[in-house]
Amino acid sequence: MIQAVFKKIQQFDHYCTTFPGFQSLQLALKQSLPAIILTTYFSLACQLFLLPGAFFRRTAHYRPLPFIKPPLLTSWINLGIHFSFAIIIILWTRNYLAVKTKVNATLPIVLNFLLMLVFTVRNAADDDRPVLYLLLFLVQALLINLSFLLLVKISKQHYRDFGMIPLLWAVAWLSLAVFLYNRWPGFLEQASFTEFFSNNFFSHPLGLFLLAFLAPLAFLLGLQLPADLTTGATDLGQFSTNLNAVFEGTKAALPLPLNPYSVMTTSVMVGGVGATLGLALALVISRNQQQAKLGRLALIPSLFDQNGILAVGLPLLFRPIFWLPMTAVSLLTSAVTMVAIKLQLVRPVVFASPNMTPNFLLGFFASQTPWRSLLLSILLVALSFFLYRPVVRYLAEEAQHD
Repeated sequence: MIQAVFKKIQQFDHYCTTFPGFQSLQLALKQSLPAIILTTYFSLACQLFLLPGAFFRRTAHYRPLPFIKPPLLTSWINLGIHFSFAIIIILWTRNYLAVKTKVNATLPIVLNFLLMLVFTVRNAADDDRPVLYLLLFLVQALLINLSFLLLVKISKQHYRDFGMIPLLWAVAWLSLAVFLYNRWPGFLEQASFTEFFSNNFFSHPLGLFLLAFLAPLAFLLGLQLPADLTTGATDLGQFSTNLNAVFEGTKAALPLPLNPYSVMTTSVMVGGVGATLGLALALVISRNQQQAKLGRLALIPSLFDQNGILAVGLPLLFRPIFWLPMTAVSLLTSAVTMVAIKLQLVRPVVFASPNMTPNFLLGFFASQTPWRSLLLSILLVALSFFLYRPVVRYLAEEAQHD
């Protein structure tokens, strides 16, 4: 049954690669890998060593260098994220239009860059990490590219790059984008939905299974997950309720043992959305040299739950071939975690931990059964490793055929 479903997904994945837009997007993601690597490692270094509340500053208790300015570092991190998005959009525009038309496509490339610049300037004053949805920017770029192809078709042999009509077309798009950015729906800029995820529905296995199923799908579609499922899980009401119960009695039964913090962060988010630490390890031992190199580059960020390098390097994003394994890994690891908590094999994570604590070690640092929780984490990584291995082998064979 599972093999038959995976075979159908393989066929659908192969079918998608026949479309120029999909091919050019996958190529653009891979071409953006150097920018993503620089952004990821710079962000990781800042969050581990330099920013207030950084993991090693909290654990080693050292003073920051006097010339380090945290607001400036945060701004540089945000700019790096915007820059990486812009690189993907520009590369996709160039690759797609190179296939679809022979005319000079400099103008739509410049236009897409300007639109990302406008969005970056608009968010420049934000202190927090920006909420960015790659899917929305790709849809915007697609509409621009399609309208450009229509403009070229209408102009026939009279199209002139940066001529009067193309410039008016660009100004119209720029004006429309600025208008829409200023009327951006509030929920698209909201990084967390604490009240929503504090609902008791997400303290029930059904609610947690729903999150485990939807989280990898949202990630694969280029949608940023709410902070409540990643770094902001300690703001949820379930966390406060359980912590108060612990303060009243060290071994007291927790009112809400199953919740996004105790289940999602310690299973689905180990290594990043989809428990991709196991995927990084599977790549490291791959016989394919390119896969092994990518795995080595992604391993350290994956240990700290950042899988952006895998997202563009394989790429994970928008590839149907990863839909089944990522959802299967998420559902299985969350199920094992919930069973272990229900059978009282481990106590759920209940304490807050230093910023950037690896989710792999969260049970060790933040639960009342550290060693048993660590063994559970090792088991979950092993499960994800073995579930991702067939996909890694399939991609290696695909690369050999290409």
